[in-house]
Amino acid sequence: MLTAVCVDDSQVELDLIKRILEELGVKVLHCDRYGDSGMRAIRAHRPSIAVLDIVLPGMTGLDILVTVQAENLPTVCVMCTSMSMLRKQAMAAGAAQFITKPYDDFITGAELIPILEPLGYVRM
Repeated sequence: MLTAVCVDDSQVELDLIKRILEELGVKVLHCDRYGDSGMRAIRAHRPSIAVLDIVLPGMTGLDILVTVQAENLPTVCVMCTSMSMLRKQAMAAGAAQFITKPYDDFITGAELIPILEPLGYVRM
């Protein structure tokens, strides 16, 4: 089963991305509103995917992405923000996908499927 950790400083956005992932059949292991504790959760749970807001208290989503890669964790990182001008920076840092917020149930799910398929996701 595919697993996820979600980190976003907005509880509304966390609840929405968690629901979208669960509707895709992904088990959300942990949701966090802070970068530092979100990174600890990624280390502890080693999820298939991490959905990260870029602007977070403590570590930024980009800091988490760089740390995941430096530590060779088996987690694919998807970056999310309303600031689309950060797309190039996030993708250059190694993000698997960049999703512009606010989330949209259908579009966000469709953007996540190509990331999930190489991890073993099978469309329902």
